[in-house]
Amino acid sequence: MIIRDEDIQVTPNFNMRELYSTSFDAPTEHYLDDRTIEALQYIRTLSGSPIRVTSTYRTLLHNTAIGGSRTSQHMVGRAIDFQWINNNTYELTRLHTQMNDPNSPLRQNLWDIGIRGFGYYQTFCHIDTRPQDKWTTWGDDNAMIDQDGVTGYLWDEIVPVVKKNQTLIIVAIIVLILTSVVLLFRKK
Repeated sequence: MIIRDEDIQVTPNFNMRELYSTSFDAPTEHYLDDRTIEALQYIRTLSGSPIRVTSTYRTLLHNTAIGGSRTSQHMVGRAIDFQWINNNTYELTRLHTQMNDPNSPLRQNLWDIGIRGFGYYQTFCHIDTRPQDKWTTWGDDNAMIDQDGVTGYLWDEIVPVVKKNQTLIIVAIIVLILTSVVLLFRKK
């Protein structure tokens, strides 16, 4: 369990505070798959360069508000998004190149740890331990390519859902804000 406001060291380079959810409505503690954390530490050790965690567990409200996938591994505590603090573009490109090589030791080691999802974006990377026996990779080129070479389109699926549910998302955010205000006044 990852606990809010704790500085307890989880791996040599990451503590609970760094791995805690950025969701505004996150619970006091949440699950985060140990294999995903292990993979993050492996990538950090291999690169030798500091990493900033940008997203871990997400609540449904947070995921919906940012237009995340309905089946996001973040919502079940199986995903981490990250970027390098120094030389981010270089490190992202290097990781992407290694992940595209089926014979790469990095790719094989991540597979052995349990990583099955890999997302490559312009400013960050995504890793997850989705429950399947094949790689699913995607990137800024809008294409998802799995281990079998089948291509699908992630954003073509997400964007219409977000557009269709914009009113619902706005209402959910307003309800959350109003609930927070009411709770604040109750405490006083």
